[in-house]
Amino acid sequence: MLSFVGRSIDLYEELDAEAGSRSFGMNRPGYVFFSGKRGAASRYEEEARLCERLGAGKARMHGVQDEESASESRSAIGDVEVVEKDISSSSGLNSNVAIGDIDVVEEYEIASGLEPRRAIRGIDVLLAPPLQPIPIPHLPRLHTDLRCAKHVRNCGWISVQRYLDYINDVSKLRGVSFLSHAVKQVTLPVNRHQKITVTYSDGSQVMVDQVVLAMGAKLKEWIVQEPSLHNSNASSSQSLNSSSSPSSSLPSSSSNSSSSSSSSTNSSSSSNSSSSSSSSSSTTNSSSSSNSSSPSDSHGPRGHPLPNPHPHSHHPPPKNSLFGKSLPSFPLILEVHAKVILRDEARVVPRAAPLMLFDDAVTLEWSPEQQAYFASQPQLHYLLQAFKGGVHFRPLGDEDALVGIWTYNRDTETRTQHIPDAPTIDPYYGEIVLRGLAHYVPELKRYAGKHHNPTSTNNPHITLVKAGYYCKTPENRPFIGPAWEDDKRVMLLGALSGFGIMTAPAAAELIATHTINLINKQAGGGGGGDEEDTMPLPPYYKEFLPSRYEDEAYLQKVAQLDGNTGQL
Repeated sequence: MLSFVGRSIDLYEELDAEAGSRSFGMNRPGYVFFSGKRGAASRYEEEARLCERLGAGKARMHGVQDEESASESRSAIGDVEVVEKDISSSSGLNSNVAIGDIDVVEEYEIASGLEPRRAIRGIDVLLAPPLQPIPIPHLPRLHTDLRCAKHVRNCGWISVQRYLDYINDVSKLRGVSFLSHAVKQVTLPVNRHQKITVTYSDGSQVMVDQVVLAMGAKLKEWIVQEPSLHNSNASSSQSLNSSSSPSSSLPSSSSNSSSSSSSSTNSSSSSNSSSSSSSSSSTTNSSSSSNSSSPSDSHGPRGHPLPNPHPHSHHPPPKNSLFGKSLPSFPLILEVHAKVILRDEARVVPRAAPLMLFDDAVTLEWSPEQQAYFASQPQLHYLLQAFKGGVHFRPLGDEDALVGIWTYNRDTETRTQHIPDAPTIDPYYGEIVLRGLAHYVPELKRYAGKHHNPTSTNNPHITLVKAGYYCKTPENRPFIGPAWEDDKRVMLLGALSGFGIMTAPAAAELIATHTINLINKQAGGGGGGDEEDTMPLPPYYKEFLPSRYEDEAYLQKVAQLDGNTGQL
């Protein structure tokens, strides 16, 4: 995954430079994790060292202390002993750090979110003295209990809409056509030399050599245990009718190239209305909820602060099939995720701030009137309990917006058909996120809702709550590649969980390589996949194939996971 994400970031760099004046605003302020717990520095150091061993860049330890706090800081930071310290407003924090037998002088480099070309690799772990701020620039004023930070440097964000607009325009200039339809049926001939028939809801059809299923959460409606089959000729073809008619885009051109776009974000799954492919392939792209959700109280609150157990941890995986052909058995999980957009009129948070994540549990602060109301409503008692850590946020755009996220529960969508585009979420979600953030950034308390029943809609500072799904596998690795090893006419591009935008360029590159290889084989009489690939695939490609679930040793490792592995 590290290599996969790294490749995607490299491709983003190339695309953003190529875009010139149409730059989609790629930046690198990093992700900063905060904690006030004793031992957090030791845990952060361990995580940073692991990432260093995996190739993510150097792990750098920084400590600031005076004599009175020296022993406490040494205890908290584990095996890292701070020898000297120096604070400089111009260059940041400099520390002479003894790590094992290696004595090195390391500098905490400063990079602003407004400096998109300033890329710093690795991870910095910083420990501040009591009652003094963590010396990272462009932060708002934080709660004084937050003493430790882990700054993951090679991270940032882009303007998704500008990115998609640019990619779509460039694709059109290169001869790609975009068609928007709802897919009714896909007919897969047994004879691999015959074309696949894609039937739209209006009865029109397109004949293609290959289909790429890139449909977000709707993938679960197509990969089924007992598919609805319609055989135009049972001995020669296999078809799947889509009872829910997922929306799709099936572009066609004459070039031997293919690209697929994935736009699932960290906060909510979303999808572009069109994708692209060549005349020899077809991409089915179905939207996975990017709509605003206005949950009805009749559904009850969906915000209990304790995480739900993994929905598949004690059950055998389902028997899967696609277009009437067996697939390896694996569960496909749809987790409900949401985000809230807040107005920061007072500019409490600097626009150059990094993404900030708070790891510690918190009990939310409510007014006496609000507490009394929650106490009178048994279904709302959870609002008075402690919420687990993980609330995070960042600046959004150039104005005064902030985007906040907190997956304090792990609701899942269990339906396999007619999956709602907009999942029902906690009507208090926006206010919960705001108050969780305000605990760590006290000046945000000015935006807390005053209503005795502080739902998201009762707070004028909450401008939008959006919900969608993370479509994911148990080990949180995606599907990118042929559905079957011996038949590469159907490709999967899905289960991108919370890293869809993060990995979109590398995912598109990988699926395009698989596609071009099949086209070249067919052009050379290879028979659809019996010869070796004609273009090199990256070393990680096998990790994303559905066939990985046929490996018994791999399945045993997956069975030991806690259901939250690799979660963003």
